[in-house]
Amino acid sequence: MIPRRRRPRRMRPSPLTTTATALLLLALAPALPAASLDDLGWLAGHWRSEERGAVTGSNGTGGTVTGGTVTEELWTTPAGGLMLGLNRQIRPGRRAAFEFLRIEESAEGIRYVASPGGGPATAFPLARTAERRVVFENPEHDWPQVIEYRLDEAGVLHLRAAGLEAGSQELTWTMVRTDEH
Repeated sequence: MIPRRRRPRRMRPSPLTTTATALLLLALAPALPAASLDDLGWLAGHWRSEERGAVTGSNGTGGTVTGGTVTEELWTTPAGGLMLGLNRQIRPGRRAAFEFLRIEESAEGIRYVASPGGGPATAFPLARTAERRVVFENPEHDWPQVIEYRLDEAGVLHLRAAGLEAGSQELTWTMVRTDEH
């Protein structure tokens, strides 16, 4: 009788060995750079957009006043884990609309917090960032769900508020830096 050959028995690592190996790999893996509030310093300043409208009357100096909407956004420089912002929209013949804004570092990470008209705050966690571009998203909010800022090579700030679903409402503003205070 010929003896049967046994297959070599595979050794399975113990749960302790598996956990230790995973921790070692994590420790040796290169760390991905974490987004920092300082990375958003390019957003600091006074920004302005003007939508031209129809002529509405005289400005008292012989010129004319255009009936467009002026949108301004002001951002402080990052300091102490916080950037403060203010958005104001001025429409002819109407009271200005405003929104208190902040971008803050929290235990959950960086988030954009908006308080339209000084009302309750809504947080939008940081979704993506690249050089001179930042996107915040809150899929639980009715609208907008996405807020994006992008500074192009010419120094023009592009602001977008949109929904997450294709074809949802989207508003955009193109703003230039101004020295007004």
